[in-house]
Amino acid sequence: DPGEQSQENFVSSAGSISGLAMAMFTDSAITHNSGIVASCCSVLDPVPYLNGGNYTPIVGFDSVGDDGIGLGFDIGAMENGESVTITYAYVFGDTVGTVDIPTQVAEPSIPALFALGLIGLGLARRRKAA
Repeated sequence: DPGEQSQENFVSSAGSISGLAMAMFTDSAITHNSGIVASCCSVLDPVPYLNGGNYTPIVGFDSVGDDGIGLGFDIGAMENGESVTITYAYVFGDTVGTVDIPTQVAEPSIPALFALGLIGLGLARRRKAA
């Protein structure tokens, strides 16, 4: 249930006209926080999200305007060749209360996606030749 998620793990927005909800969710062990910023889609720095955003939510909704929702992760300093896996999901619902929180956040398999792309190209080429 989205209402049972902590602010650090879940942030949502409802469409001002449709009322449909979109949210972001993580249960990552990496230090993280969610936030809403008053300018959509242009904030690349994770610090505003780690600080909880700069937007004051409307009662009953996280956001209903053209605001940016996001998750910030503090991965710390990394050495050359090190990697980290961050898991998160975009989730949707008719309302924030009906958003489907995943029990496991799936990671896409790059080799599988690449193979599907190659198969699709091969089939398209075969169809064109016929």
